Amino acid sequence: MIVVIAAVTRDAGWRQHVVIERGVLRVGRSADNDLVLDVPDQLVDDDVKLADATVVLERYADPVEARLIQACKRDDDASRVVYADWLEQHGLADRAAYLRAQIEILQRAPGDPDFARLHDQLRGLGEVLPYGWHAHLERPVIHIGDPQTLAFRLGLGGGSLRTVQIWAAGIELTCDDDLVHVGQFVTSVKHERGHVTLPYDKPFPELSPEDTHRRLEVEDMRERYWWMRWGPTTDNTSAYLYWQGDGVVLTFAFWRETHPRPDELGRVFVVRLPELELVERLQQLVDALTAG
Repeated sequence: MIVVIAAVTRDAGWRQHVVIERGVLRVGRSADNDLVLDVPDQLVDDDVKLADATVVLERYADPVEARLIQACKRDDDASRVVYADWLEQHGLADRAAYLRAQIEILQRAPGDPDFARLHDQLRGLGEVLPYGWHAHLERPVIHIGDPQTLAFRLGLGGGSLRTVQIWAAGIELTCDDDLVHVGQFVTSVKHERGHVTLPYDKPFPELSPEDTHRRLEVEDMRERYWWMRWGPTTDNTSAYLYWQGDGVVLTFAFWRETHPRPDELGRVFVVRLPELELVERLQQLVDALTAG
């Protein structure tokens, strides 16, 4: 069996990875394709081809390797160790070193000299290893906050692009796109960090947070409460922020019909945080990104 792992990337940062275990790979914008290209009309030319996208296909003749890759994508470190051993046995020492460095760096604090060494090692290997391989195995190296409330998981630094996963209420918000343009993203986060301290109380005291979110969706004043408008990584969510009691309430919902977790569509998720805790997490995010 030949297993094909396909990746579609776009200059603006959007990407999608799938595993195909048959001979035909269908790529297009309709929902029945293997790779669903959810992009604006202006990025598609007259021949219905993406104007600025790249499709990368990696063929894996060994189904064991394909299964290990899929397990690694779920942050299964035991499988990452097994896969590293498998790669070394097959003469692919650089790829094995990449996986082992990924595991080791999570055991080091960002200020640790070993963190910097491993960071540079991963960046160097990432530049020489095939993109169609290591793109599936990237993982965050800096964790900020608690995913059950609000958390950020940052990938390797360097250059104008960086992987940033955003989690809230135990759910990853950046499941469609987790690659940010650092300058634009930091500017947006700084702007909304200031928004946290504005005295905008809950707009409809008689409503639950979930119903408040739904009401704001149709109200002209919703711009006052908009939150997390940070660019392409968060454009699949509608999110609002307001004060209630001695803290802030963050509500969000997914709106895109092609959202990869259909059971979440139509639901409103709620997070409550002390104001200072939220401001601190946003500052840590900015600091980590601007430090490179």
